[in-house]
This record gives sequence, structure tokens and C-alpha cells, in this order.
Amino acid sequence: MAEWYYSEFGQTRGPVNMAKIVDLVLKQELEPDSYVMNDNDKIWKKIRDVPELMEDLHKPVDLPHIDRFPD
Repeated sequence: MAEWYYSEFGQTRGPVNMAKIVDLVLKQELEPDSYVMNDNDKIWKKIRDVPELMEDLHKPVDLPHIDRFPD
């Protein structure tokens, strides 16, 4: 599995896994226009231009099941 790097405040951070990049976007610590690179391609790209990241970002979230609303 590829390791990922991201740019934050002009510094390269990583390596991290893809799930960490997705988590940082969901926490709004990175934006779709933030730059990332994986160790396979070694090319900086915007998150929005990386299909596998965008696919993970748009997966449905598992929510807890609620049988009924409280009274």
C-alpha cells in the first residue's frame, strides 16, 4: 500500500496512510486544493485531482442505528 505525504504550511508531512489524508480533509485540516503525493507517483497533486482519495471522501458514513426517538 502506498504511503502518502502532504504539504502543510510549506512543510512536507508524512508518511501517512490514505485513511489519514481522508481524515484530515474531513476534519478540515486539509482542503481539496491541498497538495499530496504518494510514494508510487512522486508527483504533487491536489487532493481533488486524486481519484482514489475523492472516492474515499465520498463513501457513505456508517451511522449508529436508532430504533426510536426518545420521548
